Amino acid sequence: MACRNFVLFFLFFFFAEGMAAGFAGEQGGSVEEIIILGERAKQIETEIPGNVVRVDQVWEDTDNQITLTVNDHKKVLKLLVRASKTGRQLVSYTLVPWQNFTVNHGMPGSLPLRLKATFLTVTGCAVIYVSYPEFDLTEKENAYVEVFDKGFKDIIDYKSCSSEMHDAELDIPEGVQLLSVKIFPFYINLQVALPGSVLPEQFRWGKVTEDRMLCVSLVPDMGETRILWFKPVWVNKINKEVFGGYIPKITPDTAEDFMPALSETLQTIPEAEPGSLNHLISLFIKYKNNAAENPGCWEAGNMLLGARKKEYIPSEDEILLSETGNRLKHLIGSDSKDWIKMELKEKYSELPQLEYVRFTFTHVDVMGSGRFYYIDTMVKVRIPLTDYAF
Repeated sequence: MACRNFVLFFLFFFFAEGMAAGFAGEQGGSVEEIIILGERAKQIETEIPGNVVRVDQVWEDTDNQITLTVNDHKKVLKLLVRASKTGRQLVSYTLVPWQNFTVNHGMPGSLPLRLKATFLTVTGCAVIYVSYPEFDLTEKENAYVEVFDKGFKDIIDYKSCSSEMHDAELDIPEGVQLLSVKIFPFYINLQVALPGSVLPEQFRWGKVTEDRMLCVSLVPDMGETRILWFKPVWVNKINKEVFGGYIPKITPDTAEDFMPALSETLQTIPEAEPGSLNHLISLFIKYKNNAAENPGCWEAGNMLLGARKKEYIPSEDEILLSETGNRLKHLIGSDSKDWIKMELKEKYSELPQLEYVRFTFTHVDVMGSGRFYYIDTMVKVRIPLTDYAF
C-alpha cells in the first residue's frame, strides 16, 4: 500500500511553510501531519533521475526496535526507500507520532536486524529514526541514498529541529540524578543515572516539559542504556479536539474501492480455484476484447485533490480484465502442471496468448472534501499458458 495513501491536502496548503513546527503553531504528533510528511518524502523520487528508486509507505503497530505504549496504540509510518529494479532496501525512515514509547537495542532471542535504527530528530509531529542497511551498497546506491537523505532532511527542516537551545522551563522529578540535559526545539534529552536515582511514576515524566517530547536515557553502571520517550500530557487532548473524527484507511486499496459501480460484477469473477480455470480464461478473453474496443484514457489530474499531473482513467472492462487476469495468473502459478495441462487440452486445440495490464490502486484523503482513489501502478503481465503446451 504505497504511494499517496492518506494525504490530506487541506492541511498541506494550510501549513506548507510551517510543517516542521507542527499543527497551527502547536506540536502534538497528529497522524495527519505525518501523512503529509510521508507524501512529501514520496515526491523526492522525482528528484533522482531515471526513476531508479521508489518509496513505499507502510503503517505498522511497531517494529523490531520500537515498542509503543498500549494505551496510545498509534501506528508508526515507515518510509522504505528501495532500488526500483532490484527492490533492495537502501534506507528507511520510521516516523513515530508524538506518544509514549520505548526503544529496544536488540532483545534476547530476537532475529538479527537487517537495518539498524538510529535516532535522527524530532519534528513538531514525529520522532524520527533512520535505518541504513548493514550490507554494503553499490556506489550508485550510496549516491541515491545521499540525494534522498538530503531531500528528506530539507523537508523536515532537520537543521532547525536539531539545533541545541539553552533555556526551557523543566519540572524535574525529585530524586532523579541527572547526568546531562540537552534542549532542542521539539524535545528534551535527559540522561539519568540509574544508580542513586529514585524513578517517578511514568505519567510524571510527561510533566517535565509542557511543549516538547521528552527522551529519558536511563544509564546503568554496566549494561545497555534504556531509552524511554514521553509525550507532554496535553497531546492526546489536542489531537482529539482537532482530529477526533478522522480514521485513516489502513486496508489495501482495491478495484471495488476505485470503481464501486463494479462491485456486483467483481463478485461474479471466480476465485483462483482449480475448477475455475476455463471460466476465468473465457472471462479473460471476453474482457480483453471489450477493453480493446473501450480503452481508458489519460486526463489532467486535480492536484488539489492529491492527483498527479496526469492520471489514467481505465474503462470498466480494463478493470475487470485486470482483476480476472490477477486471479488467473495466481491459479496458473500456484498448482501442479498436470491438471492444468489436462483441462487446457480438453478445451483448446491451440493455447491463447494472454497478456494484460495489472492495475494497483491508492487513495488520498482530503480534509473537507473526502477520500479519492487513483490508479497507483500499471504493469504489463503475461500469463504463461504456453508453458503447458501439449
